[in-house]
Formats: sequence, structure tokens, C-alpha cells
Amino acid sequence: MALEECAEFIMSIAKLQRKTNGTTLDGVCDEIADVKIMMEQMHLIFPDELIKTHREEKLKQLAERIGKDYRGET
Repeated sequence: MALEECAEFIMSIAKLQRKTNGTTLDGVCDEIADVKIMMEQMHLIFPDELIKTHREEKLKQLAERIGKDYRGET
């Protein structure tokens, strides 16, 4: 299901970018909602601490790329 929801999200963004098949911003937002719900479900399946560790590392890397000081979760 996660793969399907992510694929639908990707397709909606691609269609919006190409302005085809009547995809609207509202349609993309609908797919974002589906993906967020699916990610919440994935948090129930996978270890939360491991997810947090990976998220923190990626946020640090992003901060370095954009030249900002990363202060961690608050």
C-alpha cells in the first residue's frame, strides 16, 4: 500500500507539472494526505527510534547544504 500511495503522489505531481489530465493542486494535496496517513502507519511498523535517528541525520545534512545551524528537535 505504501508503494501505491507514493506512486499516486508522484504521478499527481508529474501531471500537475505537465498540466495534463486535469490534475489540480487540490488533487496533489489529496495525495499528500494519503501519503502522510500511510507514513503514520509505517511508524507503527518500523522502530520509532531508528526513524528519528535517520531523520535527525538528514536534517543536519540539509542544514549544512543550505548553510544553516541545525539545533535538533525541540
